[in-house]
Amino acid sequence: MQDRPRASVRSRKPRLIELGRSRLLLALQSAAETTEPETHVAFSRRAFSDAGSTPAASTISLLATHLHASTDQYARVVLKSDLKTLSKRGKYALRALYCLGREYGKGPVLIATIAATEQIPRKFLELILLQLRDRGIVASKKGKGGGYALAKPPDQITLGSVIRIIDGPLAPLPCASETAYRKCEECLDETRCGTRLVMRQVRDAMAAILDHTTLADVNRTVKSVEDDQAKPEELMYYI
Repeated sequence: MQDRPRASVRSRKPRLIELGRSRLLLALQSAAETTEPETHVAFSRRAFSDAGSTPAASTISLLATHLHASTDQYARVVLKSDLKTLSKRGKYALRALYCLGREYGKGPVLIATIAATEQIPRKFLELILLQLRDRGIVASKKGKGGGYALAKPPDQITLGSVIRIIDGPLAPLPCASETAYRKCEECLDETRCGTRLVMRQVRDAMAAILDHTTLADVNRTVKSVEDDQAKPEELMYYI
């Protein structure tokens, strides 16, 4: 009896289309720039979430092949808990926007300048800025004197809006989300679920801060800290 031939990458293509081919491609391209597990999680889970699907074992295997990671390791990080953390992609996005906020009104800033100033891998940064441009956070200009700039004043861009674009809902659990609600599969009665009630409070507390803190607010706070650190130490006299 002959062994059944393994499915080829081409035969898996319909499955990739079901998961949202464009998002999955972006995930593969971006995650390929790094070998850090948390970045793989951010990109792969975003692709699955946008497609409204759960990753199958065959899909995880295909992703692992593209990312040069072991299937077992990749399966663990993709299927881990939904508890909210800010991804490296989210951190890079905020750092890039702080940089653009400081330069607001001075003209476009080159990607190379942003990458060097904030120490962000350039190819990784390019993908982040493209996503932010598509969502109206930044604007780009080609040619001489080109680059990226904020599409609106830094005091009109909140951290919450940026994090939702890059990392998805603020809620630690999908059942506690207002923008992407999804009932937990193992839930018996969400109206009396103590964990959900607490996570709603966590979500509301996070939103209260992130949705009322702008890029300008952050840059002012950082500038204040830098000014305090630059002051000469006061002379201390001891008796």
